[in-house]
Amino acid sequence: MPLPPKYSFIIVGSGTAGSLLASQLSKFSSVLLLESGAFSSQIRTPWLSIPLGYLYTMTDRKTSWMYKTRVGERVIDYPRGRVTGGCSAINGMIYQRGNRGDFEEW
Repeated sequence: MPLPPKYSFIIVGSGTAGSLLASQLSKFSSVLLLESGAFSSQIRTPWLSIPLGYLYTMTDRKTSWMYKTRVGERVIDYPRGRVTGGCSAINGMIYQRGNRGDFEEW
């Protein structure tokens, strides 16, 4: 019976931090990277590649773990990425030009 492989490091989660850490550690050591979510290419949704797709991915069980948190009496949605890349994969990107009056006031 063959022996199980040995790893110097086991990283759980291939979000931004997990992927970066695994990449750097793998240059010098053996690394096992575990991810329970799917590859974004395996999920049939265009919203992962569209900046404002965050509005749809944060409420989709295929792309978000749909966690909630409680602050006092309020229950707040706490979306966490359920795909390779973690929260970075479902993150939104918005560009908004600043108001000149606000900058002058600062």
